[in-house]
Amino acid sequence: MKTFLLSLLAIAPLTVCRQAAAEEEPQAPQVRLDLFVARLPEARAVDLLPDLSDAAKCGGAQAQIVAMIANKEAELVDYPTIITKSGQRAISTNVRHVRYATRYSPAKDPVKAPEPVPPAASGPAAPAEEAKKPGAQNPPPAILKGLGVPGGFESNDVGISFEAEPTVQADGLHVDLQVASQHSTLLGWTKITIEGGGGKHVTVEQPDFQTLQTSTNIVATSGGSVLLGLHKLQPSTQQVEVFILTTTVIKGR
Repeated sequence: MKTFLLSLLAIAPLTVCRQAAAEEEPQAPQVRLDLFVARLPEARAVDLLPDLSDAAKCGGAQAQIVAMIANKEAELVDYPTIITKSGQRAISTNVRHVRYATRYSPAKDPVKAPEPVPPAASGPAAPAEEAKKPGAQNPPPAILKGLGVPGGFESNDVGISFEAEPTVQADGLHVDLQVASQHSTLLGWTKITIEGGGGKHVTVEQPDFQTLQTSTNIVATSGGSVLLGLHKLQPSTQQVEVFILTTTVIKGR
């Protein structure tokens, strides 16, 4: 027993020293990346563009856009945030799946619309007779020709995706950054006529997507903001979307 106790006393100081050394060992810094995506009128974006393009003034321009959002003059699209260790890639997504047909074939037979449902009889006349009278509110049956029958489907993601790999430089202030940001939207559906088998034509609907994307390599400064992109939306909207990235180094012990 005495020998066992002496062994524990000899090991204990070594264990304490190892724990203390592990606690004092500096940890790799982490990086926080905030992507600010906002939609605002094109004219206001043009006014802010000089400040947005200046790294020293970009944060102030972003604050003006935030004030516009509060006054309902602009719209916050998304604000994804990533926190990752230096040298490690991270991804943030906020998307939904839009499923649509990619292959069609003509319908074998014309599709007949459902028969109209006659109103409930309120008098001696039978329901069928009421439906046949002039001025009846139920429309006559219709034949829908040329409709495409879906034969295969695909899906597309719409929404925000944000991917980055930051590496903190030795000074702990600057960050080498690989970043990719993307916003995909569904604009609507367009009817088109295509030729099917046997020379028959079918009418189908296809989705219209718009993708705003920036992929780049930059050197960012901790605590600073930088404009990643200013993208014009459809001409009819007279609006643009801005992508602003703010980088913050979270230093370890």
